[in-house]
Amino acid sequence: PNAAETWYDGVDGNCNGDSDYDQDGDGHDSDAYSGDDCDDTNSATYPGSGAAEIWYNGVDNDCDGLSDYDQDYDGFDSSAYGGEDCNDTNELVNPYAFETTSDGLDNDCDNATDTADTDYVSFAAADDSSQAITFTGAFRFPFCGQNVGTIYMGSNGYVSTTSITDFSESTSEFGGYSMIAGAWDDLYPGTGNWGYVQENDHVSFYWRSTPEFVATGSNTFAMTLVDDGRVYYQYGSMSLADAIVGYSCGTYAAASLIDISLQAANLYSDQLGIGNGVSGLMYEQFVTVPLDLDDTQFFMCMGGGTDADGDGWSVSCGDTNDSNAAVYPR
Repeated sequence: PNAAETWYDGVDGNCNGDSDYDQDGDGHDSDAYSGDDCDDTNSATYPGSGAAEIWYNGVDNDCDGLSDYDQDYDGFDSSAYGGEDCNDTNELVNPYAFETTSDGLDNDCDNATDTADTDYVSFAAADDSSQAITFTGAFRFPFCGQNVGTIYMGSNGYVSTTSITDFSESTSEFGGYSMIAGAWDDLYPGTGNWGYVQENDHVSFYWRSTPEFVATGSNTFAMTLVDDGRVYYQYGSMSLADAIVGYSCGTYAAASLIDISLQAANLYSDQLGIGNGVSGLMYEQFVTVPLDLDDTQFFMCMGGGTDADGDGWSVSCGDTNDSNAAVYPR
Protein backbone atom coordinates (compact mmCIF):
# COMPACT_ATOMS: atom_id res chain seq x y z
CA PRO A 1 0.00 0.00 0.00
CA ASN A 2 2.87 2.43 0.49
CA ALA A 3 4.66 1.54 -2.74
CA ALA A 4 5.31 4.19 -5.37
CA GLU A 5 2.85 4.04 -8.27
CA THR A 6 4.46 3.59 -11.66
CA TRP A 7 1.87 4.86 -14.11
CA TYR A 8 0.83 2.97 -17.23
CA ASP A 9 2.71 -0.26 -16.48
CA GLY A 10 -0.47 -2.27 -15.94
CA VAL A 11 0.29 -2.81 -12.25
CA ASP A 12 -1.60 -1.25 -9.32
CA GLY A 13 1.65 -0.53 -7.51
CA ASN A 14 0.12 1.06 -4.37
CA CYS A 15 -2.83 -1.36 -4.12
CA ASN A 16 -5.43 1.44 -3.95
CA GLY A 17 -7.70 -0.16 -6.55
CA ASP A 18 -7.62 2.81 -8.91
CA SER A 19 -6.86 2.53 -12.60
CA ASP A 20 -3.19 2.45 -13.50
CA TYR A 21 -4.07 4.50 -16.60
CA ASP A 22 -5.66 7.46 -14.80
CA GLN A 23 -2.69 9.41 -13.45
CA ASP A 24 -4.63 12.57 -12.59
CA GLY A 25 -7.41 10.69 -10.80
CA ASP A 26 -10.28 12.30 -12.66
CA GLY A 27 -11.99 9.00 -13.45
CA HIS A 28 -10.90 8.92 -17.10
CA ASP A 29 -8.06 6.81 -18.47
CA SER A 30 -5.45 8.38 -20.71
CA ASP A 31 -6.34 8.42 -24.41
CA ALA A 32 -2.83 7.07 -25.04
CA TYR A 33 -3.97 3.83 -23.35
CA SER A 34 -7.45 3.32 -24.86
CA GLY A 35 -9.11 5.88 -22.59
CA ASP A 36 -10.66 9.23 -23.46
CA ASP A 37 -8.67 11.72 -21.35
CA CYS A 38 -6.73 14.04 -23.65
CA ASP A 39 -4.47 15.25 -20.80
CA ASP A 40 -3.97 12.69 -18.06
CA THR A 41 -1.76 15.02 -16.02
CA ASN A 42 -4.54 17.55 -15.37
CA SER A 43 -7.57 16.52 -13.30
CA ALA A 44 -9.55 19.47 -14.67
CA THR A 45 -9.27 18.12 -18.21
CA TYR A 46 -11.47 15.23 -19.34
CA PRO A 47 -14.35 14.64 -21.78
CA GLY A 48 -18.01 15.24 -21.05
CA SER A 49 -20.11 17.94 -19.47
CA GLY A 50 -18.37 17.72 -16.09
CA ALA A 51 -15.20 19.48 -17.24
CA ALA A 52 -15.64 23.23 -17.62
CA GLU A 53 -14.06 24.67 -20.77
CA ILE A 54 -11.93 27.68 -19.84
CA TRP A 55 -11.71 29.69 -23.03
CA TYR A 56 -8.47 31.09 -24.42
CA ASN A 57 -6.13 29.32 -21.96
CA GLY A 58 -4.70 27.03 -24.64
CA VAL A 59 -6.14 23.91 -22.97
CA ASP A 60 -8.90 21.72 -24.39
CA ASN A 61 -10.51 21.19 -20.97
CA ASP A 62 -13.45 19.10 -22.19
CA CYS A 63 -11.39 17.09 -24.71
CA ASP A 64 -13.79 17.79 -27.57
CA GLY A 65 -10.95 18.42 -30.03
CA LEU A 66 -12.25 21.88 -30.92
CA SER A 67 -10.28 25.10 -30.85
CA ASP A 68 -9.87 26.75 -27.47
CA TYR A 69 -10.07 30.11 -29.24
CA ASP A 70 -13.50 29.65 -30.84
CA GLN A 71 -15.98 30.24 -28.03
CA ASP A 72 -19.05 30.59 -30.25
CA TYR A 73 -18.27 27.39 -32.24
CA ASP A 74 -18.62 29.08 -35.63
CA GLY A 75 -15.35 27.64 -36.95
CA PHE A 76 -13.33 30.84 -36.60
CA ASP A 77 -10.86 31.73 -33.86
CA SER A 78 -11.14 35.03 -32.03
CA SER A 79 -9.34 37.97 -33.63
CA ALA A 80 -7.91 38.73 -30.18
CA TYR A 81 -5.96 35.44 -30.43
CA GLY A 82 -4.73 35.47 -34.00
CA GLY A 83 -8.00 34.47 -35.68
CA GLU A 84 -10.51 36.30 -37.90
CA ASP A 85 -13.64 36.40 -35.73
CA CYS A 86 -14.31 39.97 -34.58
CA ASN A 87 -17.00 38.82 -32.11
CA ASP A 88 -16.27 35.39 -30.67
CA THR A 89 -19.42 35.31 -28.53
CA ASN A 90 -21.86 35.44 -31.47
CA GLU A 91 -21.95 32.62 -34.05
CA LEU A 92 -23.70 34.96 -36.52
CA VAL A 93 -20.54 37.08 -36.71
CA ASN A 94 -17.57 35.75 -38.70
CA PRO A 95 -15.73 36.64 -41.93
CA TYR A 96 -18.16 34.60 -44.09
CA ALA A 97 -21.43 35.64 -42.46
CA PHE A 98 -24.22 37.44 -44.33
CA GLU A 99 -24.30 41.17 -43.51
CA THR A 100 -27.84 41.89 -42.37
CA THR A 101 -29.05 45.48 -42.63
CA SER A 102 -30.64 46.17 -39.26
CA ASP A 103 -28.98 44.28 -36.40
CA GLY A 104 -26.26 46.81 -35.63
CA LEU A 105 -23.51 44.18 -36.03
CA ASP A 106 -20.59 43.98 -38.40
CA ASN A 107 -21.62 40.43 -39.29
CA ASP A 108 -18.82 39.71 -41.78
CA CYS A 109 -16.04 41.48 -39.86
CA ASP A 110 -15.12 43.85 -42.71
CA ASN A 111 -15.49 47.06 -40.65
CA ALA A 112 -18.76 48.04 -42.38
CA THR A 113 -22.07 47.61 -40.55
CA ASP A 114 -25.61 47.10 -41.85
CA THR A 115 -26.46 49.37 -44.81
CA ALA A 116 -22.94 50.82 -44.83
CA ASP A 117 -21.74 47.46 -46.15
CA THR A 118 -22.40 47.53 -49.91
CA ASP A 119 -20.45 44.42 -51.02
CA TYR A 120 -23.50 42.20 -51.58
CA VAL A 121 -24.47 41.68 -55.25
CA SER A 122 -27.99 40.26 -55.57
CA PHE A 123 -30.06 38.82 -58.40
CA ALA A 124 -33.70 39.13 -59.44
CA ALA A 125 -36.25 36.38 -58.94
CA ALA A 126 -36.03 33.69 -61.57
CA ASP A 127 -37.05 30.05 -61.82
CA ASP A 128 -34.39 27.42 -62.62
CA SER A 129 -31.77 29.98 -63.61
CA SER A 130 -28.05 30.56 -63.12
CA GLN A 131 -25.87 33.65 -63.05
CA ALA A 132 -22.28 33.75 -64.33
CA ILE A 133 -19.85 35.30 -61.85
CA THR A 134 -16.32 36.15 -62.93
CA PHE A 135 -13.94 36.54 -60.02
CA THR A 136 -12.03 39.79 -59.77
CA GLY A 137 -8.39 40.33 -58.88
CA ALA A 138 -6.14 37.34 -58.27
CA PHE A 139 -8.78 35.12 -56.68
CA ARG A 140 -9.19 31.66 -58.22
CA PHE A 141 -10.85 28.63 -56.70
CA PRO A 142 -9.00 25.28 -57.00
CA PHE A 143 -11.66 22.67 -57.75
CA CYS A 144 -11.31 19.23 -59.29
CA GLY A 145 -7.90 19.91 -60.81
CA GLN A 146 -8.61 23.34 -62.29
CA ASN A 147 -8.28 26.90 -61.04
CA VAL A 148 -11.79 28.26 -61.55
CA GLY A 149 -12.06 31.94 -62.51
CA THR A 150 -15.75 31.98 -63.47
CA ILE A 151 -18.52 30.10 -61.72
CA TYR A 152 -22.29 29.90 -62.11
CA MET A 153 -24.57 30.49 -59.13
CA GLY A 154 -27.80 28.56 -59.55
CA SER A 155 -31.11 29.62 -58.06
CA ASN A 156 -31.61 25.94 -57.14
CA GLY A 157 -29.00 25.97 -54.40
CA TYR A 158 -25.65 25.22 -56.04
CA VAL A 159 -22.61 26.68 -57.80
CA SER A 160 -21.18 24.98 -60.88
CA THR A 161 -18.42 25.36 -63.44
CA THR A 162 -21.06 25.30 -66.20
CA SER A 163 -24.51 26.82 -66.57
CA ILE A 164 -27.20 24.31 -65.62
CA THR A 165 -30.86 24.65 -64.68
CA ASP A 166 -31.50 21.12 -63.43
CA PHE A 167 -33.34 20.60 -60.14
CA SER A 168 -33.91 16.82 -60.19
CA GLU A 169 -31.45 16.26 -57.28
CA SER A 170 -30.83 12.68 -58.48
CA THR A 171 -27.52 11.08 -57.56
CA SER A 172 -26.74 9.97 -61.11
CA GLU A 173 -27.20 13.47 -62.52
CA PHE A 174 -25.35 15.09 -59.64
CA GLY A 175 -22.40 12.79 -60.28
CA GLY A 176 -22.31 13.94 -63.88
CA TYR A 177 -21.98 17.64 -63.07
CA SER A 178 -19.02 19.60 -61.76
CA MET A 179 -21.03 21.13 -58.93
CA ILE A 180 -20.93 22.22 -55.30
CA ALA A 181 -24.37 21.89 -53.71
CA GLY A 182 -25.55 23.72 -50.62
CA ALA A 183 -29.06 22.31 -51.00
CA TRP A 184 -29.74 21.24 -54.58
CA ASP A 185 -33.52 21.31 -54.99
CA ASP A 186 -36.28 23.07 -56.94
CA LEU A 187 -35.87 26.43 -55.17
CA TYR A 188 -37.34 29.81 -56.03
CA PRO A 189 -35.50 32.72 -54.37
CA GLY A 190 -37.14 36.13 -54.58
CA THR A 191 -35.47 39.27 -55.85
CA GLY A 192 -32.48 40.13 -53.66
CA ASN A 193 -32.70 36.85 -51.74
CA TRP A 194 -29.84 35.22 -53.61
CA GLY A 195 -26.48 36.76 -54.36
CA TYR A 196 -22.81 36.82 -53.50
CA VAL A 197 -19.97 38.77 -51.90
CA GLN A 198 -16.35 38.61 -53.08
CA GLU A 199 -13.36 39.39 -50.87
CA ASN A 200 -9.64 38.95 -51.56
CA ASP A 201 -9.42 35.34 -50.40
CA HIS A 202 -13.00 34.04 -50.64
CA VAL A 203 -16.37 34.36 -52.36
CA SER A 204 -19.58 33.77 -50.40
CA PHE A 205 -22.89 32.73 -52.00
CA TYR A 206 -26.14 33.26 -50.10
CA TRP A 207 -29.69 31.95 -50.39
CA ARG A 208 -31.93 33.86 -47.98
CA SER A 209 -35.45 32.83 -46.91
CA THR A 210 -35.80 30.74 -50.05
CA PRO A 211 -38.83 28.44 -50.52
CA GLU A 212 -39.24 25.47 -52.81
CA PHE A 213 -41.05 26.41 -56.01
CA VAL A 214 -44.29 24.72 -54.94
CA ALA A 215 -43.97 25.14 -51.18
CA THR A 216 -44.18 27.89 -48.58
CA GLY A 217 -41.32 26.87 -46.31
CA SER A 218 -38.21 29.00 -45.94
CA ASN A 219 -34.55 27.97 -46.28
CA THR A 220 -31.49 30.07 -45.45
CA PHE A 221 -28.01 28.79 -46.23
CA ALA A 222 -24.68 29.88 -47.68
CA MET A 223 -21.49 28.49 -49.18
CA THR A 224 -18.11 30.22 -49.15
CA LEU A 225 -15.39 29.22 -51.60
CA VAL A 226 -12.00 29.80 -49.97
CA ASP A 227 -8.79 30.21 -51.96
CA ASP A 228 -7.19 27.23 -50.18
CA GLY A 229 -9.65 24.85 -51.90
CA ARG A 230 -12.18 24.40 -49.11
CA VAL A 231 -15.86 25.35 -48.93
CA TYR A 232 -17.51 26.65 -45.76
CA TYR A 233 -21.16 25.60 -45.45
CA GLN A 234 -23.52 27.60 -43.23
CA TYR A 235 -27.15 26.71 -42.53
CA GLY A 236 -29.84 28.69 -40.79
CA SER A 237 -33.40 27.42 -40.65
CA MET A 238 -34.12 24.75 -43.29
CA SER A 239 -37.54 23.35 -44.25
CA LEU A 240 -36.52 21.12 -47.18
CA ALA A 241 -37.30 17.42 -46.91
CA ASP A 242 -35.36 16.41 -50.04
CA ALA A 243 -32.10 17.79 -51.45
CA ILE A 244 -28.50 16.90 -52.22
CA VAL A 245 -25.66 18.48 -50.23
CA GLY A 246 -21.99 18.05 -51.16
CA TYR A 247 -19.80 18.26 -54.25
CA SER A 248 -19.10 16.39 -57.48
CA CYS A 249 -16.18 16.59 -59.90
CA GLY A 250 -18.35 15.12 -62.67
CA THR A 251 -17.53 11.40 -62.32
CA TYR A 252 -20.30 9.36 -60.73
CA ALA A 253 -19.36 7.12 -57.78
CA ALA A 254 -22.24 5.92 -55.64
CA ALA A 255 -19.94 4.79 -52.83
CA SER A 256 -19.20 8.42 -51.98
CA LEU A 257 -22.55 8.84 -50.19
CA ILE A 258 -21.86 10.03 -46.63
CA ASP A 259 -23.67 11.27 -43.54
CA ILE A 260 -22.52 14.90 -43.52
CA SER A 261 -23.66 15.70 -39.98
CA LEU A 262 -21.82 12.66 -38.63
CA GLN A 263 -18.70 13.50 -40.60
CA ALA A 264 -18.71 17.10 -39.39
CA ALA A 265 -18.94 15.97 -35.78
CA ASN A 266 -16.11 13.44 -36.05
CA LEU A 267 -13.21 15.18 -37.78
CA TYR A 268 -9.67 14.30 -36.83
CA SER A 269 -8.02 17.08 -34.84
CA ASP A 270 -5.60 17.81 -37.71
CA GLN A 271 -8.18 17.50 -40.51
CA LEU A 272 -9.12 20.78 -42.20
CA GLY A 273 -12.65 19.77 -43.18
CA ILE A 274 -14.90 16.91 -44.24
CA GLY A 275 -13.19 14.61 -46.73
CA ASN A 276 -9.62 13.91 -47.76
CA GLY A 277 -9.30 16.49 -50.55
CA VAL A 278 -8.84 13.70 -53.12
CA SER A 279 -12.27 12.05 -53.65
CA GLY A 280 -14.13 13.20 -56.75
CA LEU A 281 -17.59 12.97 -55.17
CA MET A 282 -18.92 13.36 -51.64
CA TYR A 283 -22.56 14.01 -50.89
CA GLU A 284 -25.60 13.28 -48.79
CA GLN A 285 -28.98 12.76 -50.42
CA PHE A 286 -32.04 13.63 -48.36
CA VAL A 287 -35.24 11.97 -49.58
CA THR A 288 -38.50 12.69 -47.71
CA VAL A 289 -36.40 13.02 -44.54
CA PRO A 290 -35.93 16.53 -43.10
CA LEU A 291 -32.42 17.93 -43.41
CA ASP A 292 -30.60 17.72 -40.09
CA LEU A 293 -28.37 20.69 -40.92
CA ASP A 294 -30.32 23.52 -39.24
CA ASP A 295 -28.01 26.05 -37.55
CA THR A 296 -24.85 24.11 -38.43
CA GLN A 297 -21.63 25.13 -40.12
CA PHE A 298 -18.64 23.13 -41.34
CA PHE A 299 -15.74 23.13 -43.80
CA MET A 300 -15.53 20.61 -46.64
CA CYS A 301 -12.34 19.83 -48.59
CA MET A 302 -13.08 19.78 -52.30
CA GLY A 303 -11.91 16.91 -54.49
CA GLY A 304 -9.21 16.81 -57.12
CA GLY A 305 -6.36 17.79 -54.84
CA THR A 306 -2.81 16.52 -55.36
CA ASP A 307 -1.81 13.34 -53.52
CA ALA A 308 1.84 12.94 -54.45
CA ASP A 309 2.69 10.29 -51.85
CA GLY A 310 -0.39 8.11 -52.39
CA ASP A 311 -1.61 8.14 -48.80
CA GLY A 312 -5.12 9.20 -49.84
CA TRP A 313 -4.88 12.78 -48.53
CA SER A 314 -4.14 16.14 -50.10
CA VAL A 315 -2.47 19.18 -48.57
CA SER A 316 -5.75 21.10 -48.81
CA CYS A 317 -7.31 18.75 -46.26
CA GLY A 318 -4.44 18.50 -43.79
CA ASP A 319 -1.60 16.39 -45.21
CA THR A 320 1.40 18.32 -43.91
CA ASN A 321 3.94 16.21 -45.83
CA ASP A 322 2.79 15.08 -49.25
CA SER A 323 6.09 13.34 -49.94
CA ASN A 324 5.73 10.93 -47.01
CA ALA A 325 2.93 8.34 -47.14
CA ALA A 326 3.19 7.80 -43.38
CA VAL A 327 2.09 11.40 -42.68
CA TYR A 328 -1.60 12.28 -43.02
CA PRO A 329 -4.49 13.38 -40.75
CA ARG A 330 -5.55 10.59 -38.40
